[in-house]
This record gives sequence, C-alpha cells and structure tokens, in this order.
Amino acid sequence: MQIGTMLRLLCGSRSSILAIASDQRALVAGFLFVCSAGLAREYDGEDLLHEPWHVLIPLGASTLAAFALWTVVRSAVARRQIQSYAWLGSFPAFLSVFWMTAPLAWLYAIPYERVLSAEFATLVNLWTLAIVSIWRVLLISRALAVLMKCRFVESFFLVMLFADLLAIVASNMLPVPVMAMMGGIRLSTADAMLANTAFMVFTLGMITLPVWLIGSIGVAARWCPGWATADRDVDAISSRWGSAHFAAGGSIILGLCLLPFAQPEQQLRREVQQEIDQGRYAAALATMSAHDVSEFPPHWELSLQRKHFGFGFAEPQLLDILEAMMVESPAPWVRQMLLDRAIMHLHRGRWGNVSHSERVRRELALIVRLVEHFGELQTGLANARRAIEYAMNDDPGECPETAENLRKLLELTAVPVATSQPVAVTSKK
Repeated sequence: MQIGTMLRLLCGSRSSILAIASDQRALVAGFLFVCSAGLAREYDGEDLLHEPWHVLIPLGASTLAAFALWTVVRSAVARRQIQSYAWLGSFPAFLSVFWMTAPLAWLYAIPYERVLSAEFATLVNLWTLAIVSIWRVLLISRALAVLMKCRFVESFFLVMLFADLLAIVASNMLPVPVMAMMGGIRLSTADAMLANTAFMVFTLGMITLPVWLIGSIGVAARWCPGWATADRDVDAISSRWGSAHFAAGGSIILGLCLLPFAQPEQQLRREVQQEIDQGRYAAALATMSAHDVSEFPPHWELSLQRKHFGFGFAEPQLLDILEAMMVESPAPWVRQMLLDRAIMHLHRGRWGNVSHSERVRRELALIVRLVEHFGELQTGLANARRAIEYAMNDDPGECPETAENLRKLLELTAVPVATSQPVAVTSKK
C-alpha cells in the first residue's frame, strides 16, 4: 500500500477505500498510525515516562468505536440474507479503513497553547476537534457507502446515529462544570468555554437524536446492502510493504522526537500534582517555588477537587493549600496564581444552613483567617457579599462561632483592599 492511497482515502476516494479494505497488511499501518495519534495527543499533556498507557487510549477507543459502529450497521441488516462468512470476515477490513483515518488526529499535536492565550488556544482546539470530527463522520459514511454498495445518505444516517449517541455520552462525562455554568456561577474563560461547548453538544445531540433514529429505522426497513470486498471487481493488492507502512513507522518516530520538548514540564507537573493529591501541600509549594513558571506546561493550573453542588467553597482543597501558604511563603508567581484562583472562586461559596455541616463551618472559619492574612482576597469576597448576607439571615442558630465568622466576613467586604502580610505566621490548629 502506497502513501498516495492513504491520502486519497482521506479525501474519500472509492478506489483507495476498496484497496485498503482488501489489503490485510493495512491493519499494520493503521495500528501504527493510531499509536502515533496517541503520541500526538498526549506528548504535551501527560507524563508518558511514568504513564505510557495514555498512548494506547486512542487505540482502545478507536477499536471499541469501530466495533460499536459495526454492530449498529450489522443490526440494521440483521434480517437481510447476507452470507455469514462475509460478515464474519468483514470487520477487520472495516477496521483497517477506520484506523487509516488516524492521521487526522495529528492536527491535535499543534501546540496552540505555546503561541496563543489560554482562552484563544481553547477556542482553536475546540474548532480543531470539530473539524476532525466532521471530517471523520463524512469519511466513515463514505467508506461504508462504498464497502456496502449503498447510497451515501443511507450510511450517513447510521453513522450519525452512532456519533450522536457517542457525543451525548461524552459531553456528560467531561470533567467540566456544566451545572456551574448553567447556574450563572463565574468560571475562568477557558472553563466557561468548555462548559458551554459541552452543554451545546449535549443539547444539540438530544434535539437531533430523533432525526437520526427515525432515519436509521427507515434505512434498516428497506436496506439491501452488499459487500464490495467480497466481489471480484476489486483487484488484489500487492503483499509488499509499501510507502504507507514506512510513513506509519515514521510517524511513530516523529512522535517520539517530540517528547524531549514537552515531557520535562509534564514530569514536573505530575510531581506537583501527586504531592497535592497526597495532601503534602507544603512540599507542593516548595516544588513549585523551586522552579520558574516557564518550566511548567503553558497555562497550567493545578487539578483540584471541585464541588459543583451543596454548600461551602467550590474548591475546598484550595483552602488547605492557602493555609499551608500562610506558613511557607512560596515564590511570587505561585502565590499570585493561587490567590487569583481563590479570588475567582470566593463568591461561588454558598453559606446557608452552615451550622448543620462541620465541614462547611471549618471552611468558613478558614476563609476568615485567609482573608485577614491575604488582603488580596477581599476582592473576591466583595462579590460574595449577597451570599454572606443571605447566610446571616438564615439564622445559624446553635453555632455562635459561625455567626461571628459570617459577621467578620461581611465586615471585611466593606474594608478597602489591602496588601497581604508578607511575614509568615504559624498555622492555627
């Protein structure tokens, strides 16, 4: 198989689709391309030295997706009189074509974050994802139409039914604060963009699902497909290794060559994240302070436990880190990053009925200490004044300490913003 065959496949060429489906060695090239796509996706996103399994995620995901789509197609012709041996042997041919679309994923390797702002890089990445997704849907629809000798619109309905269900599930599984966005809670621009996109994908998917479902039922009711690779109108492909196989191997080498440029910062990110996850906040602050911000991934943020529902602070783990920062006095960039994040989240807290939760009462007392220590936090606290007033009117009742902390926070919202104390203090137990 030649590289020109692969490139023409990406443009929907009928002869290339049939050629790849008829070439048993296309599976090898497809396998290598999918693995290289894993490198392209994760070379600047995960620590592949300690967690190399991330590279194999696209391989597993694409195999499962191809099998699931093939199951949908097989179900649509379950009642048709098609030779069983042709169907049993046809999935590897379809998988070859499916895997050979993997080079499109190399568009994800473009390091937008290194040249664009966090918000614009997120936008461009989302548009890249949209383009690749639409391209693949049209390409797989075309491939099925060619392989099964049916009309494009018939295969398109089946592919869109599968893609729509997959998009609905994926949008619900994404770790983005969709409910926070729907509730009007302030998010960072990048987070808000992701949340808004996930919500739009889910909504559009639910609206169009009946269209694809009804259309697919109509296709299944009258569909009489064949299987092109079982016919004699397709010449056998030469068994020699072609330029496409060497290109697939070269894509793996190219992916490996990218690792030295991005992996050191990913290893440093993972080290800090592990310390945070283990509750070793002082060690995490020390590790970050020992390095310059440029040594970390572009636009990097700590991954913290996030709470979208219930009372209290949206990211309670951040409060523990700030408490450690009262003692450790980290590097200026670390301090600024954490304080900016706390300011953004302070007004998200909901303090009603706080007397009924020991955890929320602890968070409230800690926030009082943090705001008194870090004057910059008063900026975020001012946005939370209405929530604090609501909590005070909710009558904490049996907890005088909570009432006193709410009163202190309300007073601090009226205090002019001051610079934080530069001297470290001993943390209170």
